[in-house]
Amino acid sequence: MTLPVAPIINQGNKMTFQNPNAAPLPFKPNSGAHSVKEASAAIFVSSEITPIREFISLSQDVKEINELYPQYQLIIKTESTFDSVSEEESSKQKQDESSTPLTTDLEAGFALAFVNENSVATKIFQGVNEGEGRVFFSYHDMEYVRWINFKERLSKTLCLFQEQLSKYTPEAIGLTYIDEYLWEKESKIDYNKIFSKETDQLPKSFFQEGNTDSEITTTSNFKKNGYSFFVRLHINPTYSEDSNVLRITHNAVYIDDNISLENLESQDKNSVLDILQASHELNKDILKSILNKETIDLIKLT
Repeated sequence: MTLPVAPIINQGNKMTFQNPNAAPLPFKPNSGAHSVKEASAAIFVSSEITPIREFISLSQDVKEINELYPQYQLIIKTESTFDSVSEEESSKQKQDESSTPLTTDLEAGFALAFVNENSVATKIFQGVNEGEGRVFFSYHDMEYVRWINFKERLSKTLCLFQEQLSKYTPEAIGLTYIDEYLWEKESKIDYNKIFSKETDQLPKSFFQEGNTDSEITTTSNFKKNGYSFFVRLHINPTYSEDSNVLRITHNAVYIDDNISLENLESQDKNSVLDILQASHELNKDILKSILNKETIDLIKLT
């Protein structure tokens, strides 16, 4: 999105006056009206997803689900014999140059997708048995517009699978945003142009002159609306012949054994939707705390 030409922008009852003499920023948000490249919500559960094909069958048989996600695929995990034998046996096999590991394809999950006119999946609901005890259901929006749209579609998805999801015990809920800023090709990414030097989320060394390619990850704990979240912030600049991109990934996870999947329409305390609402508000707070005023105005972050 480019800076508005008009000196006054009407935002409901609020008016923001723009400085017509202000220098244009050397970047633009990925999505024009905002900077969100992808938003995703995940529910981590304590037991493996089974039967996996039940979710795919429902997506084909139930009209409301098929309208949301007309396409599907199995998520396949390839496992070698080295993965399933003891450590000692595995070591012996790997030392034996003549031995070739056998592989087995295992069904590790499902992915249901809505595909746009360009045959690109823009909305995905999936369930994954990732291994090593990590099991989750997640919803991804690659054409994010507004939080209310994201929340409504996610809520509808969860409710349509209410009977299946209620069999699982949730352990954590996470909400992740990936924001991208497209930089002018001829200029290096300048953190001073986009981030606030007053933030306590980033070290002062981050703003040193000449620092144009440092990648940084921070973790912290925050409270929001009575919930305690673990927050991970990752800032990653990338340079290529086609474009220079600054990617900001911010993720807030709530871990608790009082989360319920019994009534997925509920927005009461400890419900999935109430926790995600708090996580969304916290993610906005994080962005506001690290971005400078010019960037906040550019993406209309309120």
